[in-house]
Amino acid sequence: PTVAATPTPVPEPTASPVPEYGALEMVYLGRSAALEPIYLLRHDFTTDVEPEVLAQDPDLDVRRFAWAPDGRVGAALLVDRLVSIEPGADKRPLGDGNSAITFGADAKYLYAVRVTEDGANDVARVLRIDFASAEVEELAAVTYPRPAHSSRGALDDARFEDEGGPVRIFWMPDATLRLWVASAGSWEIDPVDGATTDLGDASII
Repeated sequence: PTVAATPTPVPEPTASPVPEYGALEMVYLGRSAALEPIYLLRHDFTTDVEPEVLAQDPDLDVRRFAWAPDGRVGAALLVDRLVSIEPGADKRPLGDGNSAITFGADAKYLYAVRVTEDGANDVARVLRIDFASAEVEELAAVTYPRPAHSSRGALDDARFEDEGGPVRIFWMPDATLRLWVASAGSWEIDPVDGATTDLGDASII
C-alpha cells in the first residue's frame, strides 16, 4: 500500500468579529445646538457614556447614511459628498453629487443615485461603488420629466426630507434595487447588468 501525503493546510484570514450592540443602542442624526451641522451619532441609551460621533463636518449636514448588512461598515452623505464610515479609520471619499445611498447584500458594493438635468428632464444615474477601492461604475440611467416643486408646506417638506427625501434607493429582498423618485415613478434595477424595469407608479414598495 502507498502512504498518502498529508495535504498542506491552506492559511485563511481570521474572520472579523461580528459587532455587538447594547440593549438600546441606536444610530441616529443629531446636533449639539440649533444652528450647528447635523452629525451622525451612535449611543447606547442604557449607559451614561457620551454618544460616539460616527460622521461629522464643521460646515455640512449629514443628510443620509447607510449601514452594511453585517453592521461592520457604513457610509454617509455630507450633503451630497459620500464618505466611508469604518470603526477606527479615517473617512474616505467615495464620490460627490449624490442624492441617495444603500448597501447591497453585503459590504462589497454601495449603490448611490446622482441626479443631473437634461433639458426639461432629470436623469437619475445609479452608481455601483466598490466600497474598498472607491471605484465607481454607472450601473443604469433613468430619464423622467422633472417633477413639479412640492406644495406640501414647510413642515411636511421637512418631515418628507427626514424620511428619505424625494430620491430614494432600496436593496430589495429579491436581490434587486428599487429606485423611487417622488412624483415621477419607481424602477426595478438588476444589480448585475443594470437592466431596468419601469414599475409604472410612484410607490416606494
